[in-house]
Amino acid sequence: QSSMIVENVQSIVEEGSMGLAYYYFDILDVKKRTVGGLLSSLALSLYTCSPSNHTAVDQLYMKCKDGVSKPSSQQLEDLLKQLISGFKETYIVIDALDECKEWQELLKLLKRIHGWQIDQCHLLVTSRKEQIIVNSLRHVAPKEIDLALMPVDNDIKKYIDEKLEESEELITLEPETKQHINKLLKAKANGMFRWVACQIDALEYCANSPAALTRTLEMLPKDLETTYDQILERIHPTNEMHAVKLLYWLVFAIEPLEMEELAIVVQINVEENGLDAEERLGSPKDIVKICSSLVALSEDRKVKLAHASVKEYFLKEPRRIGTRIIDPCDGDLEMAKHCLAYLHHPRKTGEEEYWETWTLPGYCGKLWHKHVLACKNEAAVKSQILMACDAESIAFENWKSWRKDVLWEFKQYYPETPLEHAAVSGLLEMVKWLIKSVILKQGGNVNAHSGKYGNALQAAASVGAKDIVELLLDNGSDVNAQGGFYGNALQAASFGGNKDIIELCEFHGWVLWQCLTSSIISG
Repeated sequence: QSSMIVENVQSIVEEGSMGLAYYYFDILDVKKRTVGGLLSSLALSLYTCSPSNHTAVDQLYMKCKDGVSKPSSQQLEDLLKQLISGFKETYIVIDALDECKEWQELLKLLKRIHGWQIDQCHLLVTSRKEQIIVNSLRHVAPKEIDLALMPVDNDIKKYIDEKLEESEELITLEPETKQHINKLLKAKANGMFRWVACQIDALEYCANSPAALTRTLEMLPKDLETTYDQILERIHPTNEMHAVKLLYWLVFAIEPLEMEELAIVVQINVEENGLDAEERLGSPKDIVKICSSLVALSEDRKVKLAHASVKEYFLKEPRRIGTRIIDPCDGDLEMAKHCLAYLHHPRKTGEEEYWETWTLPGYCGKLWHKHVLACKNEAAVKSQILMACDAESIAFENWKSWRKDVLWEFKQYYPETPLEHAAVSGLLEMVKWLIKSVILKQGGNVNAHSGKYGNALQAAASVGAKDIVELLLDNGSDVNAQGGFYGNALQAASFGGNKDIIELCEFHGWVLWQCLTSSIISG
């Protein structure tokens, strides 16, 4: 329904004088489930609606050092308010509020937007009927429409009719059989579009066997959870390991991968720290065959879970595929292991373009530490992490090169040392290991100058990693060390508005007035 709303609004929007922004909180994409992602997307959409409404954006861009630093949520919120006010009429549609993982902050934001009292701003939001959302918005939403009361049976019936007449696998069935399928699915659909789609997939799979088709119709599951149970049961034993790896990535990956890259995931060997060519798929399209109705291929060749309910199914409790288990409690840990194992894969001559343009290498290099932090169990992957900390190892070289931020224009601004990388990644335990095992035992220097941040202390201060800043200061880091992108640790903390770290730096011998310039620049 939300897509129809957007289409209708688009038909009345006058280019240049009216703004339109749409955002969908996608449960299948972690980056699209945050308030920051919402604010950035709405601002970008309104920015592109009018070529004359760019002053506020340009000012914020300059404030963030020409895009080197990310704007704060408050800065984005202020920008959104200015952009909305710049149009004769502004229409904003926010879809699936209940899928936002920061829903408390989101509800506060919606109340603040309502409090702006901008008459030309028209805001529509959709959500499942979560009581806390209903109660929070009741006093600010002038009108509520219950979509559950809108009839969907006709749409489901139309879908079943079309599939039986257009599906290559089902079109050849006897008329009596198709009539039986039609009647049975319509009777059991109970308003569940997704349930019907899965049953159609299952029937297509066995359409060439009358006996199998009959059994499938006799065992139609009662709900989606039972449907997904049956899909897992149908996975062939020879594909169990591949299915588990693929589904871990599809459920827990922070960013979606293209089909060809996801096909490489099945080759990752955690025990051997590398890739096992013997495990490669015959074709990337085998992913869809293995995972069946649980996955879908988008137009841009990204493989995603087919529906939000699939992710909810796997997050609810451990699921069994043959003798193997997919446990939601181990999701980020498994992802961290896979990414670290992939980091040990050596680059081959002639593969430079692949490493630069494909997302799997970059994903593992840039995001493995986020999975470690999410699982809160660095110790479980300690051996892999320590191997990646060896400055002479393939893993560290890959990590260093793959995590380069596109906003860093000059090579001298890249983090260079393992300690600097660990500090900016927020990996407290890793920093402890490096200080103990690498720095002190090998006569290293915690104040070693290198890379974008000049030293590990400035790196940690720039991302607000208070525990790491404190650890480094307690182990001899010089709070007055100069150099790097921000000049020193205090200025890095000040630019990000990290008051706790500013106080730490002052306590260890810095004078606040020496970073006032940075405070003023960052607002």
